[in-house]
Amino acid sequence: MAQLIPGALVQVSGTYEEANAQTSLVIEVGEAVEILGRVSVDGPAQLLRREGPQWLALSFAGQLIRVDQPRPLNAVDDFVLGPGSNSEVLADAMASQLIMDGYCESRALNLRSEVEAMISATESLGYVRYLDFSRIPAEFEPYYLGVESKEKHALIDLEEASEELIRIFQDEDTRLTRLMDGITPVLRSELGSRITGRTNLMVRQTFSTVEEEKAFQATEPGSGERETFMSLVKRRRVCMMHFLGPRTGTLKLLPRADRPEITIEATPGKLVMFLTERFRLLGQRPEYVMQGFGGDMSASASSSGGERCASPEGHNASRVSRESGRCAGYDLNVYYMDVDNMEAQAEGKAYTAHQKHQRRVAPQKAMFRACRGAVGRAFASERFTQRLGQLLGPESNRWWRRLEGKKTLPGLSATAKAKDLELRFERLGNVNAGCVPEVVITPRGQLDLSAARALAFALAKEHISVLIWDRRGSGASSVWAPLTEASLPEQEVEDLKVLLDFVQTDRVVLVGLSSGARLSALFAAKYPSRVAGLAVLPTGDAAGAASVLAQAYYGDCREVAEQGGMEAIVATPGSQFHALAQREMQRRALLSVDVKEFVDVMLNSQVFIEGFIGEAFLGLYPEDLRQLQIPALVFHHGFKDDRLHVLEDAEEVARHLKTSLEDAADVEALQMALIAFVKSVAPAGGSGRPA
Repeated sequence: MAQLIPGALVQVSGTYEEANAQTSLVIEVGEAVEILGRVSVDGPAQLLRREGPQWLALSFAGQLIRVDQPRPLNAVDDFVLGPGSNSEVLADAMASQLIMDGYCESRALNLRSEVEAMISATESLGYVRYLDFSRIPAEFEPYYLGVESKEKHALIDLEEASEELIRIFQDEDTRLTRLMDGITPVLRSELGSRITGRTNLMVRQTFSTVEEEKAFQATEPGSGERETFMSLVKRRRVCMMHFLGPRTGTLKLLPRADRPEITIEATPGKLVMFLTERFRLLGQRPEYVMQGFGGDMSASASSSGGERCASPEGHNASRVSRESGRCAGYDLNVYYMDVDNMEAQAEGKAYTAHQKHQRRVAPQKAMFRACRGAVGRAFASERFTQRLGQLLGPESNRWWRRLEGKKTLPGLSATAKAKDLELRFERLGNVNAGCVPEVVITPRGQLDLSAARALAFALAKEHISVLIWDRRGSGASSVWAPLTEASLPEQEVEDLKVLLDFVQTDRVVLVGLSSGARLSALFAAKYPSRVAGLAVLPTGDAAGAASVLAQAYYGDCREVAEQGGMEAIVATPGSQFHALAQREMQRRALLSVDVKEFVDVMLNSQVFIEGFIGEAFLGLYPEDLRQLQIPALVFHHGFKDDRLHVLEDAEEVARHLKTSLEDAADVEALQMALIAFVKSVAPAGGSGRPA
């Protein structure tokens, strides 16, 4: 008999103890489950973990059971995406299938209670209505929902959703985000497609009656909606659809080239991914009641092959284009770029709202070869954080995903206010624990606090009070506010002081990753009496990161603002400011900024980072590091394909701080090392709060 291990697929048949867990993510972290009773099961299941002589398993029907002697399952037709699956291996295999065939089918395993909750959320229960369904404008439906598709939909923004919606849909959103993160490196290396994000979760539901369809009248989009829709569709690269049931239907993928149609049986639990440059979706009013749509993962592809796309009839954008002598269409899933997007548009090679490229790359295989070869050529003209792509390889990318990617529920959220500055923060764990000082975690790059939640949650489970926050210009904090310092890296230090004063925390342990390490060390150097300990994964210049980071974060913003003012900052994709400007309040705040002030700050910030070219730590010189008389922990994952965070730089920083270098290749081991470090620097009997 084959050896059984967690994640193995087995056949079960009989009556078993049925267990209960709040979510499938709870099963992953190994928390205890409650026994509900006994249930009859006959079918396949996935083993999750050993519990004495028994196995805890999740059946394909969503029942969590304890089994004694399961039989190994010989074969399954699809990939199985369950709580026990090896996510990295599975993502690589699914991405390879996606590249080879253009689509990939898999079976997603959910707890039955999770699926029932999601389906129930689509129904109005008395006065409770969880989802606000609407209908996409009719002219958009074929390109977004599928040819001949007519459905109602609801978008779920988990940052703004109610607590009940978060409880119901967060695990589903997490599963799709993890899958996106897993396939991204393969798509980048094989196709040259850079996946930079995904849309919000969309729940789709077919109309049950003609009367219901009439109740959801399609609206006529305005010009602004058309422009936004064009921008989304032309950037779309991958679609993910998870069919929740309870009925079964049929899904058809229509190839763009001369190939046969793909017919997929849309059974409950089926998860389908497909490349939009190779397939269109045919919606045939299938019999399934509801499906969760996991978001189109949108990307600014560094290079893609192209084919001429048909233009829909009767649209204002099409009429404008015909008058200008060009044809236009919404179905802009593939476009050719061998240069920067702005240059390509100027040369007529890329799509805009009212033009279409005139180049055609013929066979699909030749297109893929051109994509791979163009990645390096296109890099020279990339802007903003796209410049950083060459500095992170697949191994280090996977490590960062393991560290940051696990979704947890938000902590207690609040906003610190000081004059024109607002700083959003969350607290996790026992704030009044009394045994350790509060820990402040600052994530890497320009990421918001959600990138620090997984690490914060690990510490909070050990009764450590943790604070995570959005720096200015990220997340829900002020996109811009008056500065008291010359540069943003220096201003962020003062912002952290404002935050700690607001929450009345006197001494803290600072944990910083990459740019967060720079901020934490700068704070420790300026306000040493307020820092009980410092734990960092530093960024240095051993591989030339200083000049690239300075240009990506600040130099490109300065140049764009000098050429086109704050309007250009808001309109130019790629920067953190453009992303933040998608919210109207943030957009107005950016447009009100004095362009000269903005340019000066960007220049000063660029000069600040470039001042550390050749140094092991971007932010402090060796003599500054040696003067820090604070307990310190330096850690590094050890992967050589990370040229932003080079092992040699970390080793040198550790020597200057007179501490050892912690091996952080194993994320769980890193979490334990941080917990031990925090507890070791805790002042006896102190909580880190002022008396």
